[in-house]
Amino acid sequence: MIQNDKNLKEEPDWEFYDWAHKIEKELREEARLFTPKTDSEWLEVFPEAKKVIPAIRKEWENKAENCRTLVNRAIELVKNKSAKENQWFWMDYIKYTFQPMQEFIEAKRHIKRLTWAIPNKKQQSGKAIFKDQLDRAKGQDIIRVAQMYGLPIKKSGSTYKLLCPKHNEKTASFCIYPPTHYICFGCGIKGGVISFTQLIENCSFKDAVTKLQNI
Repeated sequence: MIQNDKNLKEEPDWEFYDWAHKIEKELREEARLFTPKTDSEWLEVFPEAKKVIPAIRKEWENKAENCRTLVNRAIELVKNKSAKENQWFWMDYIKYTFQPMQEFIEAKRHIKRLTWAIPNKKQQSGKAIFKDQLDRAKGQDIIRVAQMYGLPIKKSGSTYKLLCPKHNEKTASFCIYPPTHYICFGCGIKGGVISFTQLIENCSFKDAVTKLQNI
């Protein structure tokens, strides 16, 4: 007669575990591919944010102006009150340590980002358009790009391998690290998805950015 032993643990359902792990991996990959990667793409998902961005940008502009005033006062104080041989020290202090200067730099960074997000008609120049295209190109999945060109890539652990497009080799030393980078351990070339497209297409940086818009 076989008696139940409460200390014996039931064998895990490894088949179900493997299936669940596969599904989770696929869902994460799908979420990564379809998650917006640039400010412009996020605004397409949440267009209502466009209404509040001008007010937020104005707040940062006011802060930047206040900080600029404090920095200018500090500079004038150094010029008028400190010995000339010591002025370089105080100027470096203002540049790298003075809190209003750090806040001014931060404010300018936010202003620039918000301006790129919703430029006005004067700011919607060719440069602004290319900046948006550049952000989109950088966010493209390098594996999808390789597959689009029909390259014979083979999965190896968490990376992918193929024969280097730049130099002749019999053993694949060109490794792709999803989602955006690669390196060839044979000839040393490395980079991101844009330079990868340049390598395959033998084209300029600007042309590669253009080609990556509709991947």
